[in-house]
Amino acid sequence: MTTPIKLACILSALCALLYIAPGCKKTTNITEPINVTVVRDTILIVDSPLDKQIMLYLPEPDGNLDTTWTAGNFNIYHFNKANYTGVDSVIFMANPNVVGDTTNYSQVRLFDLTDSVPIGGSTLSSNTTSQKVFLQTGNIYNALPNKEITLTIEIRGTKSERGAGGTSIAEVYNCYMFLYRK
Repeated sequence: MTTPIKLACILSALCALLYIAPGCKKTTNITEPINVTVVRDTILIVDSPLDKQIMLYLPEPDGNLDTTWTAGNFNIYHFNKANYTGVDSVIFMANPNVVGDTTNYSQVRLFDLTDSVPIGGSTLSSNTTSQKVFLQTGNIYNALPNKEITLTIEIRGTKSERGAGGTSIAEVYNCYMFLYRK
């Protein structure tokens, strides 16, 4: 439950987003509501109809030594693409990489925990050891279901290192979903 003090902080943050400095003219009139997603009393997403791009950070899962898809420890609950008015394009971007043997590939994908199915077209694969190489999917908007789901990221390596000394680990960093409006 949100306490009055925390609610005041949230409202204060929203007001700061809309604040017009004294002496400045207001040039934009916001007539549509601003949607705010709050998780554990922290503002995660402020969605204004004026935004053309919305960036959602997705917490990355731990590294994987195996070829079995493994879900992360963090999920995006109650995700529904219909909650973002006017969005017609969704891109998944991440930095899959390996530590050690570059004959191993790190593979990551979005996974719908509600229906226990991967999101089509969301798999990214790389054998780079760099944490600075980003990959992105094409538009996966139509692959996302038309309902509320719990979304997570899954990871696996293409080469099993369990029992082999664990010389190559599949990892992923900097996972984002970008939602674009027309």
